[in-house]
Amino acid sequence: MNEGRKTTLEMAADVCLPVALYYVVSNIALYLLNLAVQFIAERFFAGGLTWVLDNASAIQVADNAVAMCIGFYVVRRQFLAETAAGGEPVLVAPRRVAAGWLREGMKQRKNDWHRFILPLISGAGAALALNFAAGLLDAASHDAVYDQVAGTQYAVPVWLGLIAYGIVSPIVEEGIFRGILYRKCRRCLGSAFPAALISALLFGFLHGNVVQGVYGFLMGLMLAWLYERYDSFLVPVLVHTASNVSVFLLSLAGVFASTKSAVTGCCICAFLSIFSMMFIIKSKITK
Repeated sequence: MNEGRKTTLEMAADVCLPVALYYVVSNIALYLLNLAVQFIAERFFAGGLTWVLDNASAIQVADNAVAMCIGFYVVRRQFLAETAAGGEPVLVAPRRVAAGWLREGMKQRKNDWHRFILPLISGAGAALALNFAAGLLDAASHDAVYDQVAGTQYAVPVWLGLIAYGIVSPIVEEGIFRGILYRKCRRCLGSAFPAALISALLFGFLHGNVVQGVYGFLMGLMLAWLYERYDSFLVPVLVHTASNVSVFLLSLAGVFASTKSAVTGCCICAFLSIFSMMFIIKSKITK
């Protein structure tokens, strides 16, 4: 596909429209799901609205996970076009393209799974270090929106958190921001750095608050770099999963709220992340 024949406006539309479509559809789906839950609870559950209020956090997280999947389903062709078809349109059934792409990817990676250890350590270490730093800075007291969002995210059953933050969020968010946005930007701009910068900025901005915005931007840069370095969509997905799960479980354990352990934890995690990145930079990676 010759990107040089497209105007700047056409390229911007090509990059932004799938992301905008995902957010419009997922937000509509979220609104309808919330209405459906309230309707079902009032009609079939004793206590109705009281039950909804008592389980508001779990319902919100579950509805959001389902809405994300619905939104991603709508843009699945754009995702597969970028990740599996080299930027060319997907003209056959998406499930056939996805099956072949996954099968080929598993065949290529079955003998080198050990190479994913360093990215996992690097990503999880960075995520934990940033969360320790947020705890040290008492970020929640300075950002009411972040405090509210964090309160909802961590007030859920462990099983639901692992599904929502360990499976759904990594696959969908990486599919949108690295699979579609980053790859489209990279193809249109012809360079990895501005593509990584744009995708990370939007990833951070759409988190909706300053604390998670900064976190999302920094992690977005790392995830794009790892994607570029390994040329495998599986790498940012696994790193995103490791980061989310480790932060979620340690948050439930109250580790980040402890000032005594925060400095030590931040230093150790930052060291592990930087040390792993140095090895990744120096290593010869076969793509």
